[in-house]
Amino acid sequence: MLPNISENKSRHYKITHNVHTFFIYLVALCCVLAEVIKLYQIVTDDYFIYDELIRNLVMTTFHITTMLKCVFLRSRTSAKLFKAIINYEKMVYDSANDKIISIYRELLTNMQKTRNYYFMVFLTNVVFYIAAPKFRDPYYITRNNVTAIVQQMPISSWTPIENNYWFSFIWTSGVGFYLVIFFLTTDLTINSFIMFGVCQIKILKHFISDFHYYANDIKQKRSCTKEESFRMLQKELIIMHQEILSSIRDLNKTLKKVMLIDFVPSSLQLAGVLFQTMANLSVIQCILVGQFIVTLCARIFIYCNNAQNLAVQSESVASTWYDIDWTELPHDVRKNIVFCMSVAQKPLYITVGDMGNITLETFLSIIKGAYSYMMLLNTI
Repeated sequence: MLPNISENKSRHYKITHNVHTFFIYLVALCCVLAEVIKLYQIVTDDYFIYDELIRNLVMTTFHITTMLKCVFLRSRTSAKLFKAIINYEKMVYDSANDKIISIYRELLTNMQKTRNYYFMVFLTNVVFYIAAPKFRDPYYITRNNVTAIVQQMPISSWTPIENNYWFSFIWTSGVGFYLVIFFLTTDLTINSFIMFGVCQIKILKHFISDFHYYANDIKQKRSCTKEESFRMLQKELIIMHQEILSSIRDLNKTLKKVMLIDFVPSSLQLAGVLFQTMANLSVIQCILVGQFIVTLCARIFIYCNNAQNLAVQSESVASTWYDIDWTELPHDVRKNIVFCMSVAQKPLYITVGDMGNITLETFLSIIKGAYSYMMLLNTI
């Protein structure tokens, strides 16, 4: 799923990688196409089932937006970010600086915990979501004194043999299991890119807060005056800050399109899952589908919290500059610090297209929107 950034690989490896990539994406596209075909069947069928339409729309939009996010993961921007992360990690460990390594490992541990949470919870959700239809009544549709019984499947998807219940059950379960892999990968990768920006800023703040220590280190290694060591260190930190600003802005230029297709339908998707629970209200459905609802809210919260953390950390660079001891610094260095503070006071945001910044307020807006849409669906 991810871009091939391997270098010095054999021609056979590259061909195998490309064939494998083509195959896994082809299967995913076929799975999504099966959901779209089912959507068409629901809309054009003589026995129109409103609840099934909502179920299909929710999962189909989830999977379509996931495939669109995969386009980003295969882009040159994504490959460039992966290379930057690999090179930055090598630089961190080569520095042999325990404090920097500690900061990096702390962020890495947090991402690993998030990854483990995602895998554990989403695996449980898939199992529960697949099991949920077994505890629901089938659809009974009566027309012209004829009653049709339609069994509910785990995923609203077209199947080659629709008259065979167990074949359809296994087929739709397989579609759900396969597509959730793409869902997990895209979410974790995008969150990793955001957290990488946070990590870079935290390491920059460490260098700034220990400005005098690192200036003295430069003085000893390069045999220069104290004033010159201040200037050289400040120049390095300004360059580091500019590189961070540039990389995060480049990330947002691409990521804002991904966030647009992910966040805009989020309220409707969440409302659709809530509607499914209300339409089949029971204790077992609240447990099986309710966990999925909580997980959807949690993933949106993680996105919003990470994006806000990035903005807060980027803005706090200004106060970190302000807190260092200015008394021994030359006039030109102090003047440059004022400039650095003014640059840092503009926080770095991940945006939803050009509509607005992603913050915790965005999360609350999505939850409010989901409630409003659910009330609307119940009245139709």
